[in-house]
Amino acid sequence: HCAVYAKNDDENVEKLGKLLGVNLDTLITLTNTDEDSSKKHPFPCPTSYRTALTYYLDITSNPRTHILKELSEYCSNPEEQVKLKSMASTSPEGKQLYNSWIIQDNRNILHILEDMPSCKPPIDHIRELLPRLQCRYYSISSSSKLHPTTVHITAVRVEYKTPTGRLNKGVATCWLADKKPNTQPDT
Repeated sequence: HCAVYAKNDDENVEKLGKLLGVNLDTLITLTNTDEDSSKKHPFPCPTSYRTALTYYLDITSNPRTHILKELSEYCSNPEEQVKLKSMASTSPEGKQLYNSWIIQDNRNILHILEDMPSCKPPIDHIRELLPRLQCRYYSISSSSKLHPTTVHITAVRVEYKTPTGRLNKGVATCWLADKKPNTQPDT
């Protein structure tokens, strides 16, 4: 297999920055306050919010329930707050709402913030909550005898409309589709 380390779509990163009201080019650094911890930073520091959201944080997956609970604390609209708390609960109604509103409608953090305009979490908390952007694995579809110095993979570009009418794009397949053979990697 071949691991592909793709990046998030620039348009999604820009939208998220606007929704969070931040200058994405602001430099940040992380400081481990627990001197005994062996935990490593989730991305190189110092860096910018743009770099963290583009290359290191997963902004397109369905958020887990604990993230919804945290987001609820930043809603000024009581109805939005109750809805997020309900989806984060273990009640049958909450689980059903989470399944329909998040999973079936395929909402990510960007969609939630668009659909809940009173939810204004600080970017530093979002940065802590979001999981790392994971590499995607693809089968090698070339012969090492015919192409001893290159690896070929076959992938289908993933783009689809969600039940809410949004266009979702596969992180890695769309990034790969935009690449041209023999071009330099992103910097």
